[in-house]
Amino acid sequence: MNTVPFDYEQIRIRSIYRSEDLETFREIPVPSPIVEQVYGEPLRFPQAPEERPYLYASFVMSVDGRMAYADQPSAFYVAAKNERGGAGRDTDFWLLNALRAVGDASLIGGNSLKTDPDYAMYCLDAGMQRDRLWARYPRYPLNLVMSLDARDVPLDHALLRSREIPVVFVTSPQGLEYVRAHFAGEISSADASQPEEELKLWLPKGGETQLHVLVSGENSMPDTPLVLRALRGLGIRRLLVESPGYAHYLVTQGLMDEFFLNQSGVYIGGGDTMTIGKAGKGFSSELHPHMQLLQEHVYNEYFQYFRYRFHYPSSLN
Repeated sequence: MNTVPFDYEQIRIRSIYRSEDLETFREIPVPSPIVEQVYGEPLRFPQAPEERPYLYASFVMSVDGRMAYADQPSAFYVAAKNERGGAGRDTDFWLLNALRAVGDASLIGGNSLKTDPDYAMYCLDAGMQRDRLWARYPRYPLNLVMSLDARDVPLDHALLRSREIPVVFVTSPQGLEYVRAHFAGEISSADASQPEEELKLWLPKGGETQLHVLVSGENSMPDTPLVLRALRGLGIRRLLVESPGYAHYLVTQGLMDEFFLNQSGVYIGGGDTMTIGKAGKGFSSELHPHMQLLQEHVYNEYFQYFRYRFHYPSSLN
């Protein structure tokens, strides 16, 4: 497993605002002195709902809300090209890995796999990984690849062929047909409506040579509530969403719980650059969620880190 060295003293950030509501977050999934050294306190979460995992996302964006440069589609450059951000650029990447470490599963979409041929969702901080194992978590979170019809996913991507990381491809009936026709390898499929015990036996643990495909919904539209209910039944309590498109969709359904948003002090501009939910429809002025600031950290004048909780209008719940 590849790791990245982090200088915890160099990447340390300080909290400048903390909501009292964080005191109601009782669960510390992975107790870690590293988190306390860098973040100032443990990463706490509320108890997961019974019907689905607790959903949180982590993104870095420019001051004007862009997630990639026009000439560099990978979101990692928004932090990496902040020449005045100092080691705060590394804090951004460390926080993503810390959030992977405290989760049971992570989810990505096809566009991110296209821009990064080595994309895999596990903790690259060796120290945090040790803490995860001490907390009796599996070495790797379950990696979920989400696609409506599978046509946006590079089916030759290394993650889909990993024998080490447990991977589930989540898609619709049409997506399953496309995977069967175009994936050069063995496939094992299951329906999200199958009994929990059957899905537990089917769920990949790592080491498999088959691509596991979880199917739900009709035609080219998966049934997201059904998928989330199945994942919760499989023991997924906290799910990190790394796909900005799917994160926006979950917000439109009133399902996303939190955003960890890191702001890189750069300006990108342009209508052709990536934003959260760029391909989706925005909310109206009369009907939209509100976001409560739970905590704000700062590295320097060019890098800040925000944690928000969603509050939805009743019509979305």
